[in-house]
Amino acid sequence: MKKLLGILLLSIIALVIPALSVSAQSFEIIDVDVEGMSVAEGDIIYVERGDNLNIRVEIKANVSTEDLKVKAWIGGYEYDDIEDISDMFDLDAGVKAAKYLNLEIPEDIDSNDEYTLKIEAYNKYEENEWFEITLKIEAQRHNLDIQDVIFSPGLSLDANTPLFVQVRLENLGDKKEEDIRVEVSIPALGITQVDYIDELVAYEDDDDEETSESTDSLYLDLSNAQPGTYTLNVNVEYNNGHSEILESYDLTIT
Repeated sequence: MKKLLGILLLSIIALVIPALSVSAQSFEIIDVDVEGMSVAEGDIIYVERGDNLNIRVEIKANVSTEDLKVKAWIGGYEYDDIEDISDMFDLDAGVKAAKYLNLEIPEDIDSNDEYTLKIEAYNKYEENEWFEITLKIEAQRHNLDIQDVIFSPGLSLDANTPLFVQVRLENLGDKKEEDIRVEVSIPALGITQVDYIDELVAYEDDDDEETSESTDSLYLDLSNAQPGTYTLNVNVEYNNGHSEILESYDLTIT
């Protein structure tokens, strides 16, 4: 009798284990593309700070499954989560689906470091499939950022009130920038003021030198301006004039 029970138990186990195995593989990640490039598990790819990574993840359902999601994220960034998650979807057995995700690489993430891009497909039953590659993140060669623009007393003024503008720049690139030209203008009023920042060292080479600096306070004479709303431009030229940043603001005079 004991022998018969043992044989019966082994038969049940033999039937259950394959069923569990199939259940554990009810869906799978079958292909991943990053920026149009097919990647394999464990690959290392080059990206730059400020890039937007377009990620395509292809999923196949081995059995019908509900409430699937696909998530991509990068760990290790100090200030925020870098992640994107697809909408929820269902798949019938044997059907494939492609989901598209986007990750924005922060301008100030540490460069010359390696980060793990993790992709997870999962459902409400806590089943999941993982895929990981390594990102080698580098700084762009030339990359200035307008860190702040200070308007005093503000962007809404009474008539005949002077305006002072100070622009703060940060070098997030891999190269030192010199002779940086900063122009503040109101084209409709024919007003332009210019200042120069001598140099900003590269973001990763800031031992004793500045990676960020502000212009002098630029005076804009609005004494002849009529009430209305005007476009105020902040234009920065660097990299020997080959690179430019332009930001525009609405200035209201009452």
